[in-house]
Amino acid sequence: MIVAVALAACATAPTPPKPGAGGGDARERRVTAASADATRLQSQLLALADTAISRVGTATAPGTLDKDPDVRRFSLTARLTLGTALVGIVTGPDAVDSLLDLLTHTTLVADASRNEARGKLAESPQARLTKALELNEADAWKLAERWVDAPTRAALREVILSWPGERQSAAGVAYVRLSDMPRAGASAAEAGEGAFSSLRAAVQQAEQARLLAERAVFLTQRTPFELRWNAELFAHNMLTTEEMKRLLASISGLTVTADSAVRVVASMPAQLSQERATALQDLFTRFERERSSALRDMFARIELERRATLEQMAEIIQKERASILVDAGETITVQRKAIFEELAGIASRAELTGKEWGKTLLVVVLVLIVALLLALFGLLLLYRRLLQRMERHPPK
Repeated sequence: MIVAVALAACATAPTPPKPGAGGGDARERRVTAASADATRLQSQLLALADTAISRVGTATAPGTLDKDPDVRRFSLTARLTLGTALVGIVTGPDAVDSLLDLLTHTTLVADASRNEARGKLAESPQARLTKALELNEADAWKLAERWVDAPTRAALREVILSWPGERQSAAGVAYVRLSDMPRAGASAAEAGEGAFSSLRAAVQQAEQARLLAERAVFLTQRTPFELRWNAELFAHNMLTTEEMKRLLASISGLTVTADSAVRVVASMPAQLSQERATALQDLFTRFERERSSALRDMFARIELERRATLEQMAEIIQKERASILVDAGETITVQRKAIFEELAGIASRAELTGKEWGKTLLVVVLVLIVALLLALFGLLLLYRRLLQRMERHPPK
């Protein structure tokens, strides 16, 4: 019972009344100071929960994109369960109970996550989640240092770690609260008179506001579903009416708006600052120097490669030319001998043919000469007889 009462005394003591103050004024000041402490504690709890949820989301984000379905399921389940549990804790009606439940939650989930990550790789999703939960646990106990003394924190940690349930996964113990511990929780906290009497009075004084806030939270949580249903019904009705066609026909207005936006965007380059222009100029200058240096190096290397290539090609061509000339000389010599032999044969055949043609021509000439002589002789005979006849018969 003593430990339970000590667990209830888990916040800083209220500001003591000033000496000489009246009883009613002192009580009012104590209630006001306790209300401020409760508000400050609630703000610190909300900030810590926001940080813790961000860490859990960051630690589980790689796992939600993993190809392994088991890894994705683990990451999604852990993120949803731990985030929901943290939101439920810090939105409770009592800031003191929220602090106690937050310490219970962060301690148990970190211990369970360490058990789950035992034997896993350092880059496994369980190991990444364990690191985030350990940071959340350290921040929660650091926050408790402002409100709970060291002996009470030690006793509270001992009670939390003595929870008899299984701790195989962080999601499995995410909803364990201090009220689940034997003789601990909100009832014991309310029984702790003395140090927290004024803080409890402020809590009771603001009970109506908290009830209204709970209704507002309930309405805020459920309103999106009603809005979504109304939006679905409105969209269905709108798509089945004739107004939708007219709406589609008026799409030209959207085109005009888009053209105006394009013109605005097109005019934006003219509004660049001098610093940006200078930076671009420096960048272009550096690019030009680098390009010139690269081109010079490239041309030098190309020149060396070209010279080496030309020398190799000249050597190869010289060798090939000598080989070709030798082969061509041998071939030409063989061809020349063959041509000379053919020409000699043709000349001998032409000589024989010429001799035959000469003999034939000589015979023909002789025959023609003989025929000509015979014709001349016959002509002379005719002429002689004609003269004799004329002599015998002269013309009158």
